[in-house]
Amino acid sequence: MKELRVVGLAILLGFFCVGLSAFYWGVIEADRLYSREDNPRLVEERVVILRGSIYDEGGVLLASTGLDYDRIGLRRLYPHPETAAAVGYYSLRYGASGVEGVYDSLLRGAEGPTLLAETVRQTLHQPAVGGDVRLTLNIDVQQAAAEALGSLHGAVVMATLPDGKIRAMVSMPYADPNFLDENHEVLAESPDAPLLNRVTQGLYQPGSLLQSVLLATALSHQVEIKTPIPGAADPIQINGLTLACSETPPSSEPTLLEAYQYGCPAPFADLTRSLTPAAIDEGLWRFGLLRPPVLAGLQTESGDSPLPLAYQYDSEELRAALAGQSTLTVTPLQALDIIAAIANRGNVPPYRIVEATRLPGESEWQAISVHGLSRAVLTARNARTLRDILVQNPNPAINAVRQQSPYVLFGQTATAYSGPEATPLQWFLGMVEFDQAQSAVVVVVLENAAAPAEAVQVGVRALLAAAEEYAAAPTT
Repeated sequence: MKELRVVGLAILLGFFCVGLSAFYWGVIEADRLYSREDNPRLVEERVVILRGSIYDEGGVLLASTGLDYDRIGLRRLYPHPETAAAVGYYSLRYGASGVEGVYDSLLRGAEGPTLLAETVRQTLHQPAVGGDVRLTLNIDVQQAAAEALGSLHGAVVMATLPDGKIRAMVSMPYADPNFLDENHEVLAESPDAPLLNRVTQGLYQPGSLLQSVLLATALSHQVEIKTPIPGAADPIQINGLTLACSETPPSSEPTLLEAYQYGCPAPFADLTRSLTPAAIDEGLWRFGLLRPPVLAGLQTESGDSPLPLAYQYDSEELRAALAGQSTLTVTPLQALDIIAAIANRGNVPPYRIVEATRLPGESEWQAISVHGLSRAVLTARNARTLRDILVQNPNPAINAVRQQSPYVLFGQTATAYSGPEATPLQWFLGMVEFDQAQSAVVVVVLENAAAPAEAVQVGVRALLAAAEEYAAAPTT
């Protein structure tokens, strides 16, 4: 009898352990088990999801779900692969990126259905239906920017002001998201980095691009910019590179203003004679070059924060930093703040690339609220001064297109050198004014490009496409 009781207790203990294990894995750990990537039920559900669509601002389809090429399963389709930098991709095997990744829960139907509706759907084994996303991109401007960039490697980003809406975002070369699964291994190993969004993740030497920030900082501290500077037109040596004026100035002793207009690096490399390193650090921070920019709808990055100039005691390293040839690297999206502040009366608006969303089964769009306020970077007076300086920019490439344009169009070119082989980079920051209150700004960076004129041509084509879309009438 005693042995029977022992056996009975052992059986009861076994049932208790089994029940406890079932409760733990079925209730406590249920969500974690369900969400594991190797859960076959989860994979089966995702295969049949009617993922929502992505549109441009005018309702042009940029991403949708349709029949696979074998007409059996479902496949994500991208009618305009040139929007890949913003739209991103979705793959069961490789995950999601871009807007596809940021808004994944809405697009796959995890947002919207009530608990009752979701229970009924799962009980009846019906596929999930996703919501939709509408971007601020304009497909005509996007295509114009992509065509202008062509086979060149680099990036273009454009925004309208003062609303801060991104109208074009091109990264070249890009991976066609329609064939991501078939080509992912080759794309991931390609030295051209087609999976990299160069607008938000590409880190580049700023080079003479910093001159706009340095001149703005000088204006903010009442530095005299119209006094001739001896040696300002002379070339300088930085890290084994010879940096000279991009155009020949009219005087052998140009002023700081003229040095900016003619791209002369010497007075800017020696600007600590007029400004403290701490004041320059503050200017770099104010323009957003030392932190990741905020873009509602996409993840952004920035380079590693360099040693503050105030703690840089090596004079040659300090000069290299002021020439934009040191450890500071910036993304094109960060550079957009520079021209946006000049064009928008000293204020940088909060950028956004997603305009509205729509829950599954609904017809009305819900506008995305803008988080944050415009950031004051310059006084309106100093912004106007910089704008007027840029209008008088003697750069022949800019002047050539300005004379042919019915709009007020201006900008700055800049050259930088990247990597141990000193690969040239060409920047263009441009603006076109629609009227006294509205404008569009663009940033172009070209990799391994010898002349700034190429960057100007790309940026101007994008600006004129934006003017055709948003300007009520050409200005004189």
